[in-house]
Amino acid sequence: MGLLRNPTEFFVRQRERHGDTFIVDAFGHRLFCVFSPDGVRSLYAQPEEQASFGMATYTLIKAKVPIELLLGRRNHPKSLFGNAKVETYMDNLHQAVGQEIDRLGDTGKFEIFDEMRRLGHRLGLASWSGPEAASPRYIERLIPLFDRLDSSESFVRPDRNVVTWATRKRSERRAMKGIEEILGEIIASRAGQPPVGDFLDQIYQSYADLPPDEQMTGTARDVIVIHMGSQSNLYAALAWTFVNLLHIPTCSNACAKATTCCWIGAPTNPSEWPNDPSPCVKCSNLLRSTPEAARIRWSPDSAHHHVVGHQYLSRSRPRNV
Repeated sequence: MGLLRNPTEFFVRQRERHGDTFIVDAFGHRLFCVFSPDGVRSLYAQPEEQASFGMATYTLIKAKVPIELLLGRRNHPKSLFGNAKVETYMDNLHQAVGQEIDRLGDTGKFEIFDEMRRLGHRLGLASWSGPEAASPRYIERLIPLFDRLDSSESFVRPDRNVVTWATRKRSERRAMKGIEEILGEIIASRAGQPPVGDFLDQIYQSYADLPPDEQMTGTARDVIVIHMGSQSNLYAALAWTFVNLLHIPTCSNACAKATTCCWIGAPTNPSEWPNDPSPCVKCSNLLRSTPEAARIRWSPDSAHHHVVGHQYLSRSRPRNV
């Protein structure tokens, strides 16, 4: 029952009792829990046939999403990124970040994890569904639909999974249908126009051998699966990156000057942070890929950190982390 009430607290207690590696039998599943860095590295180093990450992910996702969403998929991230469309992909990301900054305006405040979740959706949808999906016309309709399909709730909120099971995934199927209709609008708006040449075009053309309705459905479901996979813990990683970025003076000062920083891999103890603002290759690449990050301002004397003119409010224990 403790796992149902509060999974995070449940696993905190189990770690205190059993250490960083243990097994939990729950809801008909055997969960192999690994928390230490060495343990996680060792687990990911195992061959897929011995410790299948794909099967574990599939088992988790199918508890939440309609099974038809997972069948017959033709496109996967590896096939998309193995081509020459990376430049268009990066342009879409830059545009999506700019749109989110414009939405925030000049002043205000936001909760950092909620905002990074929203930004993650906008970045992902701009990638797989084209810049149209990240635009104001569609983004506000798409985000709540994807949130209803969020498979992380199978683990983070197992009590809600009971509702999913009892209703035979009716809400999830409605969300899936809504996303399919919106992507159909986007593709229809491109009819008669020169090919955009982005990932959405590539996915759509991969189903060209099917009747139009089936081509659209296959395209939409590939986009849904890819986007859901890309969002797994992304917003938490973005949020903690932002927090670390702002909490390390060397990095925040460098960003304020629109230069580079060296926070990646920095010690967690503030007394050990470097004073030398020498550029770091990884951070240089990060800021080049997201130039809007240079618009961050940090005030060490303020009770809040200012992000593009906004205050962010960080939580001690964010949702779904």
